[in-house]
Amino acid sequence: MTPSASSFGSPEPAYDSGLVMAMASVPTDAMLPVGSAFKPPHEADVFWFPTDQEPTPNDRWLKANFPTGKDCVDGFRSAFALYVSDGCGREMRDKLLSELTGRKLEQFRSDGWLPFLICDRIYINAQAGVIVFKCQPHIDYNLEEHGVEVSLRGGKWHFGYIGDSMDYFDYWQNGG
Repeated sequence: MTPSASSFGSPEPAYDSGLVMAMASVPTDAMLPVGSAFKPPHEADVFWFPTDQEPTPNDRWLKANFPTGKDCVDGFRSAFALYVSDGCGREMRDKLLSELTGRKLEQFRSDGWLPFLICDRIYINAQAGVIVFKCQPHIDYNLEEHGVEVSLRGGKWHFGYIGDSMDYFDYWQNGG
């Protein structure tokens, strides 16, 4: 699942802000059970945010820092444990356990929210050492409303709603 430097295209402006980044797509099947409730294959667009120190994607950094599929699964489990430790997450878990039936209930009991997430974007800020996985949940109305991001920062996994990690990408939003 680890992208390689050669899989990235040429940096090109993206969004209206003139943000420059390189992009690749990687299959996410190494992250199963993430997304397993939906028919594969799934791919995530990977965005590399250039900095003075890391202007282009490089294999050395990716191999040393990009988590394996198993590490991602373990990290997602850890991040969602943080969500459940919050009152809202605990309430949503209990609600889903009481409402789901059949196969969905089995999947949720086994793997929590993971089978019902589609990871569609991955953002990398090598200089800050941050990798953010943006996911679309398809089971929890609270998460569907806000979106999910699971991030790896400083060797630790974090749960958040879409936009929570954008401080790590302000450099580009503010003109570099």
